[in-house]
Formats: sequence, structure tokens, C-alpha cells
Amino acid sequence: MPKSSKKRKDKAADFSKAKLKLGKGKQLATNAVDTSFKTRSIALPSQSIVTTGENGVPSTRRRLTLDDLLSHLKHYNSGTRKDALLGLRELLEAHPAMIEQCLTTLLNSCIRLISDEDASVRKSLLSFFKWLLPYIPAENIIPHYSLLFLFTTSAQTHIFPEIRVDATRFLDILLDHIPEVVVGERSRSISGHSKRVLEGFLGILNAGTKFGEEAGMETASVQATSTASVMLSTASKLIVLKTLSKFLSHALKSRLPSETSDSAPTWYFASSFATRDGYETFDAALRPSASTSKAPASNVVQWQAEVQLGEDSFLDTDVPIYHGNAGSWDLQELSDFASTSATLLESLQPDDSGDGIQQSNWAINLARTLRPTVVSIILDCSPVVFSPTSAPSESELGLLVAALDICHILYSSIFEGSAARHCEGGATADLKTILGYLAPYFPFKPSSLVKRDMKVEQAFKNLNLVFSELTSLLTLSFPLSSKGPTPRPGKARHASNMSMQKEIENAQAYSALLPSIWSLLNSATHEHEDMSDRVLETVIDHAIRAPSTSKVKRSTIEFLSRLVLLETEPQYSGSFNTKGRAGIMAKARQWIMHLPKVLWELDANDPATTEVALRTLLCLYQRHAPLLDDEVGNAICARLIPYFVIAHPTRGELPGPFTKIASPSLRMLVLDVAATIFILSGEKPELDLAIQKAVEGTNQKGYWAEVTGARTRPSSMYS
Repeated sequence: MPKSSKKRKDKAADFSKAKLKLGKGKQLATNAVDTSFKTRSIALPSQSIVTTGENGVPSTRRRLTLDDLLSHLKHYNSGTRKDALLGLRELLEAHPAMIEQCLTTLLNSCIRLISDEDASVRKSLLSFFKWLLPYIPAENIIPHYSLLFLFTTSAQTHIFPEIRVDATRFLDILLDHIPEVVVGERSRSISGHSKRVLEGFLGILNAGTKFGEEAGMETASVQATSTASVMLSTASKLIVLKTLSKFLSHALKSRLPSETSDSAPTWYFASSFATRDGYETFDAALRPSASTSKAPASNVVQWQAEVQLGEDSFLDTDVPIYHGNAGSWDLQELSDFASTSATLLESLQPDDSGDGIQQSNWAINLARTLRPTVVSIILDCSPVVFSPTSAPSESELGLLVAALDICHILYSSIFEGSAARHCEGGATADLKTILGYLAPYFPFKPSSLVKRDMKVEQAFKNLNLVFSELTSLLTLSFPLSSKGPTPRPGKARHASNMSMQKEIENAQAYSALLPSIWSLLNSATHEHEDMSDRVLETVIDHAIRAPSTSKVKRSTIEFLSRLVLLETEPQYSGSFNTKGRAGIMAKARQWIMHLPKVLWELDANDPATTEVALRTLLCLYQRHAPLLDDEVGNAICARLIPYFVIAHPTRGELPGPFTKIASPSLRMLVLDVAATIFILSGEKPELDLAIQKAVEGTNQKGYWAEVTGARTRPSSMYS
């Protein structure tokens, strides 16, 4: 067969010459070897092999020093700025001594990022300051406060709303750690940087005006805070309102009349006294001395068995008294005495500055400015929060709680302040308007058709307490002697009855109910006297039932003590009294006989509550209170014996709680109470013997002999 054409072509290809074409390069041989190569470089700036830094300089794991990190804070790349903040925390955690050494440079470089346009950088900055500030003492931050607030208030007015909100978050961190720096504790009026902070809050909330600077609310200036509206989400508005509430709480509570945080408030009694001095004297009678809750003190006052009504100033042992038989004083004691004396002399000078009125004015103007915002929140959130068929939204419930907290802080400052009477008419109308929008939903309670949530129930409980107290503020803002319409106490009565149905869990909730309870008791008419009696009996039963070691016990003693002592005050002008109310008087006597048991159960663990109970007994005896009859007096004496000496059935006589008291002044107060009982109600041999055994071998033995032999004892106080 002939050969195929394919084989012929293959045979010819071995000896053929390739033709070159135009524009084509020369073809490589089939057995050519490619010897070309490529190179690439790898940058390793943080590796130790290329690091040339000095040894011994603190650095991060990436070998970045403090100067490197601070320079990276100005980098154009947002990721580098964020990493620099993380590196600063890593470096300072490993070397905490650098915080104080480099504080000025650190704050100056970091605070500028509060207006950074990248959200991740601002978030890292907030986290960094939240970690950093607890390590810095407040006195070290004060020199830098102008720098901090320069950039913070600038960020509050930034064109981007998210930067404004983050500036608010930063203020919240500052308020948690250095509130006195933020609000300016030394001043009674909002001024300086605190004023700029407040204007920033008003701007971001679209309040539309600044709080006026003039003296009167009617002529307060109205100025635009921004030319552009700021639309905030519900979550962002909640952050702003919570921070504003915290700011106002620190700003106003630090300027209100001083009341220790553990004591029950008493401002609601002020309108029932003819003069302010009469109220302040009444209020100070049962206030425990500062030395009781801190360190044992050696202050001594001249003991008296009886005092004239309204002259209880000798009970206040805060003022140091010179002791003739005392030893020489050292330099520190002389310095403390000079400082205390200067403060006392300054307090005795007449106050012509008008700071109280100034505070009341700007609080009223601020309340008027925020009223549209508060009303808008109430109208928008109330139908959803108080819906009977669905669970409330967490954010909207938070908005409503925050708005009412702001109202509570502002209007409490207005009506509790000593100068509120000058300009509270407009504030009363505003408060009526706000409460009117909430009244249809009261009492507030979550829907019974949804699953129970403890956080939601606590929020509703707070709403009820705030509404009750605001209603009491409105009711008590009209003294009984004033002319004009007096608001009906219906809401206060409803609030008190609703709230007293449940056991009160803490002192804060109890204190919040006291204005409502007092407004009901003091404004009760003859037809509502039975309801008033039931409320008071419930309060007394709760006071007896509360454990002596609970935090609410001291508040119950302070409140009921003032109720039973009101009738002995010469300047008291209220309508509440216990005369002719047999049931109330019986309950009150039962509570008085309960006080020795409280003293015994407290032992020496709560000196402040012990002192309040002792001052109560002392005032009742010295003022010849009508509640002290023979039965009550004998019961008190019998129940005070175990306080000094305990008769154990098997172990014999044991020392009582009196011997465990560390404060000499508190021990003397106990002996003053016993001596007053002896002098005003006759001999009590068993109690006298128990006291002699308790004071044997102590410094109080001579004091007991002195006070018991000071005067001639009558046969009986009640004969």
C-alpha cells in the first residue's frame, strides 16, 4: 500500500526551514532553558531584626513606645488611630506609673479624637477613657478640665449627630468618675463650662432655647441654639436623656440643703412651719452627728434634764467644745479647730448673695425650656408603654423613665429650695400640665397578658414612685394659709394607698413615698380622716415589722419620730395631730415601746440608727409628750435593762450592747436618756442597778454619778 500523506508530511518537516514572518521574533529552540527570575521585598517594620530603638524604654508587643503611639493618634488612617488607642491601654496596663508621669501629654493627645469622624475610633476612645479615669485621682484631673471640656463641648455642637451622641457618652463617663468637676461643685449656679455642657444638651434635644439668664422666668431670654434640626433615633435620645438626668442630679442635689444620703428627706415638713428657722430647728433635732457614722468623737455637751420647747440646739454635737481639763493640743488639732471655727463664723454671716434665688430661677427656666421635650416624649411613648395588650418597648420605656427622672430632679429643686416661693407659680402650672398627661394611665403597671420581666416591673415601680412624689410636690406647694385654689390631694392619696399595699424593699423607695404620705396626713379633711388613720396605721405597722438591721429601719424611725414630735413644736402650723384619735395614739405608743428592742438588736453595728432612736426617746421625755403615759414609761424602763445587763438563764449576767459602743459621746447620750427618765418619772431601781454594773470600771462611771445626782427627782412625772 502507498504511504499515507501524514507520514510524508512528518518526514518532510524534519528537514524544512521555518519561514520568518514580519514582526515576529525569533522562535526559541525547543530545548532552550529559561534562566529569568523575579524578586520581591517584604516590609517588617515591627520585627526585632530591624528595630533600632533604645533598650529599656517601655514598649508594646509591637515594639511601639509611648511617643510612637501618640504620633499614631494623628495618622491619616483610622485603623492606625484605633490601634494606637489599643496600644496605649496595653502599654499603660503594663506600666501604670506612666499614667501620672505622662498625664498632660496623654490627655492632650487623646481628647482630640472625641470629634473623630470614624465611629470605631470614637468607640475605642470611650473604652480607653472608661478604663483610664479610675486610675487618675480627681485632684490630678482638675488642672486639665478646661482642655477636656473645650473639646467635649465642641463635639456636642458638631455637624454630625453621631459625634454629638458620642460626646454625650463621654460626659456620662466623666460624671461617673469626676462629677464635681463636670458640674462645678463650688458654685450654686450653672456657669462656665457646665453652662456650655447644658447648652449642648439642649441643642442636641432640639429644645430650641437656652435657659434664661434673667432673674424672672417671665422675662427670660429666648435664643436659638441651632439653625438645623437634629433627628435622633430612640436609642440615641435615650442616651442623651439619661446623661442629662445624671448631670442635673449631680448639679442640683449638690446645691440643695444638706441632707445625709442615709437620712430620710424632711423638706415636705417646711410648709407646715411658721418660719424657716422653726423648721430647721425641728429638722436638726433628730439628725445624727457626723462623728457617729465616721470615727468615735470626744465632744461633750452640758447635759440638761429639761429644755424649753423649740430649744434643742444643745443636741447638736457637731461644734467642737473646749474642755478645760483636756491636755495640750497638737498642731493638727489646732488646725482642725481653726478650720471648723472659720466655717462656723462664715455660716453665721447673713447671706445677701441671693444664690438660692438664682438657683431656683435657672431651675425654673430650664424646666420651662425642657417642658415641650418632656411632653412630646410622654405623648409619643405613653400609648405604647401602657398598652394593656402588648409588652412595652425597652427603649420607649427607658425614654419615659428618663423624662420623668428629669422632671423629678428639676421640680424637686424648685419646690424644696428655700427661695422657691419667689417664683414657683409658673413651675406649678407646668407640673400640672405634665402630670395631667400621665394621670389617665395611673397607676402604672405592665400588661398582664405578657411574660413577666423583672426589669420592666422595676421600671414601672419607679414610674409610680416618681409620679407619687411629683403629685406630692404639687399638693404641698400651696401652704394651708395661702389664698387661692388649693389642689386636691386625690392623686397623692391614690398614690400612697397603691404603693403601701406592697412591702417596701429599700430606703430609697420608702423615702420616695414619704412626701405622698405626709401630703395625705396633713391635708386630710374630716370626711377622709378614716382613710388617713388607715394609712398611718399601715406606716406604723411597717415600721414595727421592719427588721432592725434593714436599711429602711433608720428612715422609719426618723419619719415617725418627727410625726410624734410635731405637736410639741411651738411653730408647727399644720393640720396633722394625734389628739382625740385613740387608735392612732395606741399604735404610736406601741411603736415607742418598740424602740428599746431596736436598740438591743442593733447592738453596736449601726451607731447612726442607734443615735436617732436615743434622740427620739430623749426628746419625747424632755418635751413631756402626751404619748408617754405610765404604761409606756414602765415598759421602756423594763426593756432598757437588757441593753445594759443581760440576765441569761444558764450563763448568769452578761454585759449588754451598751458595753460594746465605741463612741464615748454615744455612750453619754444613752446615759442622758436614762438620767432624764429617772428625773422626770421617778426612781427605777432595777434599771439604775443595771446601769451601775455596765459603767463600772469605765470612764462613764463618774459621768453617770454626776447626771443622776444633779437635781432633785420628783416622785412621778404623770401623777
